[in-house]
Amino acid sequence: MITFFDIKNAVNAVLQTKLPQIKVKAQDITKGFERPSLTTEIEDAKAETLNGQIEMSCTVLIYYFPDLKNTDKSIDVLDMQFRLPIAFGNKLYVANRALNINEPSSKVVDGILIFQFDILFYQADESNAGNPVEMMQELYINLESE
Repeated sequence: MITFFDIKNAVNAVLQTKLPQIKVKAQDITKGFERPSLTTEIEDAKAETLNGQIEMSCTVLIYYFPDLKNTDKSIDVLDMQFRLPIAFGNKLYVANRALNINEPSSKVVDGILIFQFDILFYQADESNAGNPVEMMQELYINLESE
């Protein structure tokens, strides 16, 4: 079963593979961090059980903190604004699944780039594996009209 933690790990793995020159920070950024760096967060995480399936959705946010010493930091932010969507494409590979990336967008707030996208997928509810529902064996349909 895929968890939100698995999604965050997959996002960090893509960043480390596709953008190896930029450090990905996993710790709390309020404790300080080096620049340039990236950090990820999962927001609006929802898991809802629906008839033997779990609907999972979340918003992935990636923050890019440019180097403050760089005089061309606006160009650096524009470059990263171009590179992040290309790094992910339209799929995020998590465990044995390829999850669709929906509504990718980016914005710059106070010189920090925020790239975000949504994920929505369904998976089997494994908590009911011990209580299988009896499947229908045969269905007879009379298609003759009177």
